[in-house]
Amino acid sequence: EFSEERCCQPRTAFAGPDAFVGFLQPGDTLFVDFLEGLVQASVNQRKVAPNYAAAFMKAKLRAAVTYLERSVNDTWATTPSTARLDSAYYFLLEYFVSLEAFRTYLSPAVRLALVKGERALWKGFAEYYRAIWGYTDYCRCMEAAEYYTLIRTSVKQAHFSNNRFFAAALINRSRPDSRFPAIGHDVCSSLQLEDMKPTTQLSQILSSQCVPGEIGQNLFKIQDCLLEQDLQKAFTLMYSTLQMATFTADCLDVEYWGFSIRDIAVETAKGIWQLARRSGQESLLLTRTVISHLAWSPSRGLEDHVGRGTEAWKQRWQ
Repeated sequence: EFSEERCCQPRTAFAGPDAFVGFLQPGDTLFVDFLEGLVQASVNQRKVAPNYAAAFMKAKLRAAVTYLERSVNDTWATTPSTARLDSAYYFLLEYFVSLEAFRTYLSPAVRLALVKGERALWKGFAEYYRAIWGYTDYCRCMEAAEYYTLIRTSVKQAHFSNNRFFAAALINRSRPDSRFPAIGHDVCSSLQLEDMKPTTQLSQILSSQCVPGEIGQNLFKIQDCLLEQDLQKAFTLMYSTLQMATFTADCLDVEYWGFSIRDIAVETAKGIWQLARRSGQESLLLTRTVISHLAWSPSRGLEDHVGRGTEAWKQRWQ
């Protein structure tokens, strides 16, 4: 049996840094300029000092953490405002996309050090949100427990926590109705792009019955959009979900839900880098191989074990 994904001609998508014009904000080219510089730096990395990648990454992390610290201090000193959030998300994305670009040049010791430094990043987001909205438990799941338990169970059954099985199962499924039972059929095609944008997604934060459950549901939607080869929707929802996940930085139960905020950040950055690094290509044929590279695969190197931080979780990879 063959699904539509197997039998039909693959779509094409824009590739290279220019594919992200307006990705963060309408008409924005700042992120494109950053990606162009990153592509050039990654190409020339072997020609510079061996410690260039480590120094580059430490600088990006320091910039993100420093910006959050200043934003928290300024917010406590003045009237609470969300005006700085867009920049905070930009610094977050810049750091993790840089990590994807230079990952292979970083030693295990450096990657471990970066993850330890990222704790200040997640703490910064938690403190920033407290400065704006006060103390709120964004991970509470008080209502619709049965539904969100189904989401959590589906995340586990789909092998989201194990990249050795998930991508293969995602791409090789023959029947569309066996994809993600928790969210139904043809989800991506039925969703409007406007509903996937950060402004719409973040408006649900304070009213959501279970933010981690919403995140888990979004992860399924993203994979469904990848299967439908609709990269605009997939990448829009990736970025929105990353922003949403920062609200759970200090409360997400990684063992229970099967994913971490770092998983989401790394996966979003991976997808962006997979397209951006193909500089010079006007279009990219979305073959099964390309889609499998974009699919969820959170085990992105030795540093992820430290990111999750528990022996029980580490054993899953052995």
